[in-house]
Amino acid sequence: GLVDFTRNGEKGWRTFTIENLIWLDIIKELRTFGVQLGKILQIKNKTQKLLSKDNLKNLKPLSDYYMVISIGFNISIIEKQYLPVDSSIRINLTNIISKYTS
Repeated sequence: GLVDFTRNGEKGWRTFTIENLIWLDIIKELRTFGVQLGKILQIKNKTQKLLSKDNLKNLKPLSDYYMVISIGFNISIIEKQYLPVDSSIRINLTNIISKYTS
C-alpha cells in the first residue's frame, strides 16, 4: 500500500511513525499535482531511503529542503538555493517535517 503501519491490540488501532506522517503529507501534495496512485507508489518505492529517519536527521536545521520529482520521475532532495528551473514537481519538505518535529 501507500502507507506502511502497524496495528496495536485487538481493536486494531493503527500506529504511525513520523516518517508515515511526512509521507502522508507528501501523498497529499502529489495528489494536488494530479499524480495518479500508481505513480505515487513508484515514488514511494524510490524515496524510502531518501526519507528514512537517518537521512532526515542529517538535513541542516536552517535550510529549506525540497523533494524534486522531474519529468522522468527522477527524485532528489535539494536545498532551495539549488532548485532546478524546469517544470519539475517541488514539495517543501522543511514545512512538512517541521509540523511533526517542532
